[in-house]
Amino acid sequence: MFTGMTIRRWKAIGALAAGSYGGMAVAPQSGTPVSAAVHPDTFAVSAPPFPGARHYNPKKVEPLPGGGSLYIYDVNGNTQEYPVPPKGFDPLTATATQLQEYGFPPRPTDPAGLAQWRSDWSHYRSTPTPDVWTVPEGEGLGSSPTTLSNVIASFTNSPEYSLNWSGWEATPPNPVYNPFDAVTATFRQPINYNTSCAQARESQWVGLGGSNPGAGLLQAGTSIIPSSIPLVGPSDHAWFMYLSASGGGSGTVYVNNVTVRPGDTMAVTVQYSKTFKEAIFSVVNETTGSMQPAKITTNAGKYYSGTTADWITERPTPYSGRMPPLYNFGSVSWSNTEAFYWKNSQQHAIEQPLGQYKNRPIIMTNNGMPPPAGSVLAEPTTMSLSTTATGFTNKFHACS
Repeated sequence: MFTGMTIRRWKAIGALAAGSYGGMAVAPQSGTPVSAAVHPDTFAVSAPPFPGARHYNPKKVEPLPGGGSLYIYDVNGNTQEYPVPPKGFDPLTATATQLQEYGFPPRPTDPAGLAQWRSDWSHYRSTPTPDVWTVPEGEGLGSSPTTLSNVIASFTNSPEYSLNWSGWEATPPNPVYNPFDAVTATFRQPINYNTSCAQARESQWVGLGGSNPGAGLLQAGTSIIPSSIPLVGPSDHAWFMYLSASGGGSGTVYVNNVTVRPGDTMAVTVQYSKTFKEAIFSVVNETTGSMQPAKITTNAGKYYSGTTADWITERPTPYSGRMPPLYNFGSVSWSNTEAFYWKNSQQHAIEQPLGQYKNRPIIMTNNGMPPPAGSVLAEPTTMSLSTTATGFTNKFHACS
């Protein structure tokens, strides 16, 4: 779905400058302090996505060109920005400036890329008013993998075994000088299968970093969380998260305005701008046409590592730190698994499918050890590979 590399500046317009992200700055606009009288819609609170979740109201709302709005939040000391286009916004007819302003990928110039871009964004319908929640730090989504040999220097194509991750991972051609700047994928939200494992959990996401000791992790995806009402069953949510090397960070940030349902097609992108030290997350429900981009503008560098790109199904670690059962997700089909890096300061991003990079599968077992010492809980299939695309399927084996 992500057909060209860009890091968008909500307050910057113009063509991408060579070797940097963003363009000509526009005059800053004074933000409107939020009050219920001025912006009653920002105070519409959905049901908490998780026990103990905290809801956030924006600290101000700034107007954007064309009638849109920029919602600005302070979440755990980090500034988060959420652009919302005006009603009736159509990315297919929008200008390049408008696409950049509202967090959409640029319109490709090559015929094949343009056709795919039009197909992807024909599904877009709206970006709802943000509905932002966090859960306590450490409450389980997107933790680093627990593996036997978790060192990038020993990166080989042989499988890695983990207590909590299953999927594929890639390294850039030169992790030191040309680290990954973005990662993207499309996947089908799994059908909620019946399971006998109480409080089982599951999530799927794309991310930058996390496997290299001492590195940060930027990630976004969806999750299945047990409901507190047994008759209702699990609920599905969209989220993003950022972790530092020491484990500190945002906690899971749920964006409840993007509805996620079993069987929906989800497209997720994580990007980082070295120039502005900003991270951008985008979660799109292609089935419903709902999209939510979000940006963190403070301290983002401490959470970034481009040494790996990850496409993962996870068994999230709960707040207690004890590994939960894995929810019976059946299977998750992944496509458009791509990662991006800048070749040099003059050349724009190099975009390649997962299969074109040095890569390895990650297999989840009950103890992080390979069989027969460990029992497989989930594992990816081999990659279906062409010169333009890579896909695979994560398959469930057991819930505990």
